[in-house]
Amino acid sequence: MKLHISTSSEIEKSCWKAAKIFFFMVIVGTMINATIPAVSRIGKTGPRTLLAGTIRAVRTESLSVGFHTKVARVLVREGQAVKAGDPIAELDSPELRLELESAERRLQLLRLRASQGARSSASEYSREQAAAADRLVESIQRRLNEYSVADYETSHLAAQEHTRKVAALVENRLATGVELDVARRTELNELRNLQMARQTLSRLTEDLDSARAQQRMARIASSGPDSETRQIQDLELEQAQQDYGVLKSRLEQLHVVAPIDGVVIGGLARDQETIFAGSPVARIASLSELEVEVPVSATIAKSVVPGTRVDVRLPSDPPLTVRGTVMYAALATDVRSGGHVLRVGIPGAASYSAFVGMEATVDVSH
Repeated sequence: MKLHISTSSEIEKSCWKAAKIFFFMVIVGTMINATIPAVSRIGKTGPRTLLAGTIRAVRTESLSVGFHTKVARVLVREGQAVKAGDPIAELDSPELRLELESAERRLQLLRLRASQGARSSASEYSREQAAAADRLVESIQRRLNEYSVADYETSHLAAQEHTRKVAALVENRLATGVELDVARRTELNELRNLQMARQTLSRLTEDLDSARAQQRMARIASSGPDSETRQIQDLELEQAQQDYGVLKSRLEQLHVVAPIDGVVIGGLARDQETIFAGSPVARIASLSELEVEVPVSATIAKSVVPGTRVDVRLPSDPPLTVRGTVMYAALATDVRSGGHVLRVGIPGAASYSAFVGMEATVDVSH
């Protein structure tokens, strides 16, 4: 019978192999635990987990306008409480004011002519109207030539690609659900910017078509008495009223007011800043309803049902524990957050408004 005696070299190799396996398991375990901050324990009613989440306002409003403009003056500061209807910012658009003045003059002249039953020969009014129509076409054509959605498309494609990369990292546990949340929010914002840019481009094209129609009618009116008919006059007046109403509505948007009671949060524009269509001037968060947004594992998301009462520890000094209610449990990838989440409503939200944006702890039984 032969005995095999292990050499020191073989023993060294075996130890090194065992050490590598141990370190690999430690690293994998660390990555898994880092994905969702949680502390688990066994309670009287079963497994319980302490989960960290972020206190958020349930409702937020992003204030923006549908056209290119400039911020003349911001009237609030970040963190300031506002009431619905309070002024937030004053915007300025010299081109818009010029267009409105021109449209108002045109409307007054057309109404005057309609009231007098004018069917006279080409007059100074007709020539002025034709010249104004030419200037309007040139102005809109210039703005249309300068406007492009290419940058918005590029930004959206880049955000989509970034989201795909982060999602792949999350699957391999090399990134967290919070990072994917940020990436998806960025992608959603870029999509909104692209949609608003396309709407602006479409609106400019429609404005140019309308201006050219006015230009043609003005030229007909200025060419002589026999070419101008009552039908054309009525059409001109109707078009002028519509154009004036649209421009006046846009002018009113230059006075940005709070749509709800709340607090001014991030995204506040600066004085003299140029903003594009759809870009936020300010964001208002309503403090009447607050929630804790908690990233969780798929197991916990499936086991907790809406309506479940949970303890929420708020970051006061000393810490304050209140009873919250699970309002929403994502069983699949949540569109808003990009992962499995619980949304826990906080009672008496107005009393805890100072905690918005801070971290809270939720004690979940599952």
